[in-house]
Amino acid sequence: MTYFFEISELLPPVVLSVRNELDMEISTEDYLDTFNKNIENIRIVSDTFLEKVAR
Repeated sequence: MTYFFEISELLPPVVLSVRNELDMEISTEDYLDTFNKNIENIRIVSDTFLEKVAR
């Protein structure tokens, strides 16, 4: 999962840049808020899962 989170950190600037280049409007704040909430949820779920598997 470490690689997932490392790679995920690289996504927001790429997504925002591509959308900008394609003239696809997007609220940077809304996107980052949604993205960060999703990453946090994934982190919680994966940590919980790995804790249960380790028992």
